[in-house]
Amino acid sequence: DPMKGFAHVSYIGSVANVFVLHPSVPAKNFAEMLAWMKAQPNPVNYGSGGIGSIGHIVGETMKKELGLKMEHVGYRGSSPMHLDLFSGTLKLAIDTLTQNVPLIKDGKLRAIAVTSPTRAALAPDVPTVLEVGQKKLLAENFLGISGPAGLPADVVKKLNAVVAQVLADAGMIKRLDDLGVTGRKMSPAEFTKFVQDQVTDWGPAVKASGA
Repeated sequence: DPMKGFAHVSYIGSVANVFVLHPSVPAKNFAEMLAWMKAQPNPVNYGSGGIGSIGHIVGETMKKELGLKMEHVGYRGSSPMHLDLFSGTLKLAIDTLTQNVPLIKDGKLRAIAVTSPTRAALAPDVPTVLEVGQKKLLAENFLGISGPAGLPADVVKKLNAVVAQVLADAGMIKRLDDLGVTGRKMSPAEFTKFVQDQVTDWGPAVKASGA
């Protein structure tokens, strides 16, 4: 149990996921992508880095919320998925932003929206799902530190303070920026609530996906 089984210590940051299209798709924005998908005679295949990945769950949520005809294609990571995207065999994918930025910049893929609450520093021109009116697709691929359940409160507090010091280091800030990780400071209580909200918000979608 993600709540009963752990003491949540410190939030580190999150990495955005991104909707990317093969350049042959005429859509230039989210609304046009939806129109293109609805116009297809058959369900649109969408790729992700694997069954149960955030890309998969976001895709299934999108399918349900917007009433779209979509079929998930789960790959073993981004690399094999990119091969099908480059060839045009796959037209749409929902994947972690970081490894897609060079491909977006080279014009090999077209970025439509990121799933983060704010625009990503690695791709500042790409709008968020909030900006395109799709609040239900907001998904944080987050990183954090948790310990075993029952960890003493004073230990949790001390660990949180030490992690905060590390994350404030200039070298660490740059490294996380390079990796596309957007951080924000949270107390143990705030991080615990954040994790609970993630479970509440995404638990039903995960179950519905069959992952």
